[in-house]
Amino acid sequence: MQWRNSAEKYGAVAKTLHWLIALVIFGMIGLGLYMEDLPRGPQQYEFIQLHKSFGITLLALVVLRLLWRLGNPAPPLPLTTKGYEKFLAHLVHVLLYVAMIVFPLSGWIMISASDFPTGEVFGLFTIPDLIGTDREIGDIAYKVHETMLWVIAGLLALHILGALKHHFISKDDVLRRMSPGAKLRSAWSQGR
Repeated sequence: MQWRNSAEKYGAVAKTLHWLIALVIFGMIGLGLYMEDLPRGPQQYEFIQLHKSFGITLLALVVLRLLWRLGNPAPPLPLTTKGYEKFLAHLVHVLLYVAMIVFPLSGWIMISASDFPTGEVFGLFTIPDLIGTDREIGDIAYKVHETMLWVIAGLLALHILGALKHHFISKDDVLRRMSPGAKLRSAWSQGR
């Protein structure tokens, strides 16, 4: 098993973090939308606590992924990738990382600024307050958090469409090299 990234594909650590982050994001979006429609009460409270736990988990996973990436650069895009496509791919990745940090961080600020307790991460430890109670900051954080839902959804759509474009139209290994267990086609298909 290849743990580190190579020039051809991502290693096991990067792949695991990528797919865990994807799973947490999609789960959090679904959970967030579901709990918003629940009546106030114990069930909604439990879902909110779960949402907070996954939010802190997402933030930790993204920081870990960024730290890992510092020492393990991503494999380059195929030589056949056009310049503007490389620029767009890089831009979407940078914006996605920013969004994956701002999204949970805005939620954390929102709960810290509220009158409610911040809660615990899966019952293991208490989420520390980032700031004291401040309704104005809480309202701003709420708006940012709500906006980030749609920003991250749009960026994920672009990210997924880009990967599918590489797989079905360009017919290169960009998607395969991040897919667990997938075999690369060949060096020729990478434009080398």
